[in-house]
Amino acid sequence: MATEIKLPELGENLEGGEVLDIKTAEGQNVTEGQTLIEVDAEKSTIEVPAPVAGRIAKYLIKKGDKITVGQTICIIEASGVQTNGGGSGAAVKIQICRRAPRQLGG
Repeated sequence: MATEIKLPELGENLEGGEVLDIKTAEGQNVTEGQTLIEVDAEKSTIEVPAPVAGRIAKYLIKKGDKITVGQTICIIEASGVQTNGGGSGAAVKIQICRRAPRQLGG
């Protein structure tokens, strides 16, 4: 069974961002919770994890794309990969990494 993976809500008043990095490749097996992509959203780098385990069948985005909440980012096909007890309806927990402000002058 294939599952469309959509960009989850990133935080209050954040509607999307730019894809900074894709951490897995098409054809690669992933576990539930494994980071799929990193998104730049208003001074924060957000890691988006896989809500289900399986094999990445296809990415529908690429590095540098602007994406929005609810947009499909990839398709994961079910496989024999061990899950952490979730399922296709599992909640996604995202990790936000705040960037330190840049120092001006020297």
